[in-house]
Amino acid sequence: MNTVKSTLLGWGALIVGAGGSYYAARKWVNQRRAMQEARGERSSEKLDWRSKIEREEKVHQHQHTSASSSAVAASSGAPPSTSSASHTDGPSSLDGKPS
Repeated sequence: MNTVKSTLLGWGALIVGAGGSYYAARKWVNQRRAMQEARGERSSEKLDWRSKIEREEKVHQHQHTSASSSAVAASSGAPPSTSSASHTDGPSSLDGKPS
């Protein structure tokens, strides 16, 4: 049977352990953020959610265009085909034949 003393000791140990973990995690996160900011991967300015989404879309669009342009440059010089000739409008089975 748990006594009052053992219960208080258990809760005290839990609180001290959680507080120590929180302190260590917070310190590590702040250090990681400072390193990312120093490398230029993270801005120090506070943004609202709309600004964050716009910034992420611009970065994603820039990465997508630079990746596709480097892939085109690395190919034989012919741009990738964008035709939809293999696309069927109706439902099809797994073997590719219309049902």
